[in-house]
Amino acid sequence: MTARPTWLMALSTPFRACHLCDHGVNIEDARHCRCSQVVQPARTLPVHTARAPTGPCGPDARFMDFRGLNP
Repeated sequence: MTARPTWLMALSTPFRACHLCDHGVNIEDARHCRCSQVVQPARTLPVHTARAPTGPCGPDARFMDFRGLNP
């Protein structure tokens, strides 16, 4: 089985911003966050935990970094 591309997963996920974010990484077909403001260096956090209402990134994707947003 081949992994689905990140852009395709972003079309059908509740955490679409995390699938487009440059801090995201796929680990075993699940999206994780590796933003230094969210997790300790060299660690990752599942996006459903990072984006929880009490999570470090929160439901508004506070630390999202997307090349298309920056000039």
